[in-house]
Amino acid sequence: MDGRPESCAIYGGAALPKALLAPGDVGYADIYWRGIQAEIIQPGQALVMRGQNWLIEGVALWLGSPGGIHAKVRECDCEGSVFSRTSTATAFGVTHATAEQGTPFVGVLGIALSDEKGGIVSSLADLTPAGHWAGAAGDLIVLSDGSRWEQQGDVTERTTAGGTWAGRKSRLPVVRVRRIRDGAALVQ
Repeated sequence: MDGRPESCAIYGGAALPKALLAPGDVGYADIYWRGIQAEIIQPGQALVMRGQNWLIEGVALWLGSPGGIHAKVRECDCEGSVFSRTSTATAFGVTHATAEQGTPFVGVLGIALSDEKGGIVSSLADLTPAGHWAGAAGDLIVLSDGSRWEQQGDVTERTTAGGTWAGRKSRLPVVRVRRIRDGAALVQ
């Protein structure tokens, strides 16, 4: 970082005024817009800066002269599409019908639990998507690396340390997902 403002934009949207990016711990950073005191971003949106997607976890007004906006951001480590699925009970079990068209997303995926029994690994993770989440319980999530996940239950919220314009805590959607191993052959 050389201290000069850099180009940035809302993910999939409009360009924003140039900002300063201050890297923090691995995967985290702070972004500053000097002299701007208008609500140009919201927690839960994603920004594109330095060719990387960043999830906005908190936004606060930076008072003083020249003042500005301070955003706490986290590096998005996954992208993919969510496909709606319907399930039908049959005499032989449950069949799933998956929509042909998915809704793209970016976000942060954190493994919550991974267990191995009899050589089969089972994983649960928490997905914090940027923007509006189009999925529902049972829907299929396909990440860009080809891994397939299923949404478990409804969307919940997580409170972040960052503030908002009114000084309240930021609330971001969180989706619990389970890794799907269907169709995979065991390699010996």
